[in-house]
Amino acid sequence: MNREHKIRHELTRLVAWREWAAFDRRMGDLCLVEGYLLQASSEWLLIHRTDDFHLYGYYLIRARDITRIRTNGAFQRILQREGILQQVGMSFPLDVESEQTILQGVKKNGMLVILDFDYYPDNYLYIGKPLRVNKRTVAFRWFDASGIWQDDPAQIDYSDISSIELCTEYINVFEKYLHCKVKRASRKKGSH
Repeated sequence: MNREHKIRHELTRLVAWREWAAFDRRMGDLCLVEGYLLQASSEWLLIHRTDDFHLYGYYLIRARDITRIRTNGAFQRILQREGILQQVGMSFPLDVESEQTILQGVKKNGMLVILDFDYYPDNYLYIGKPLRVNKRTVAFRWFDASGIWQDDPAQIDYSDISSIELCTEYINVFEKYLHCKVKRASRKKGSH
């Protein structure tokens, strides 16, 4: 059984048994993702991410980037006894077959997401909402680190996206305060 087949077999088992795992990826500083695998397609994995003993939103990573999967029975038992396992899952459906189906689901639910670009040396990201989901690209409305929405949407090729984050504390806190921000350039002179 080759490495890719072993990984695919392990992914199927993790979804069925809802077992905690650590997923090693082949890139950058963000190479380790820990949590519960909720769905796996040939392209994408949907993980209910954990940070120590807490759930930390959802993380979608490319299946091709997985180099190793590790489980830990002791950690799984602790999370179960702490009541974390009972909270694992999603309250809305999300088709993880492709970037297009993922971003269509995000758009339909009106969610903010983070698009990560770990394939590039700068490891940059966009946080915002998809406006138009096309066959190979997404028009993405984003805001800067000050929480100010930018006027021009970014045109993003799906092949550049290495991971997608949903419902994280970072996103949720920003979302609470975005409605208060007004881009200075859009104010009319003399208006209050």
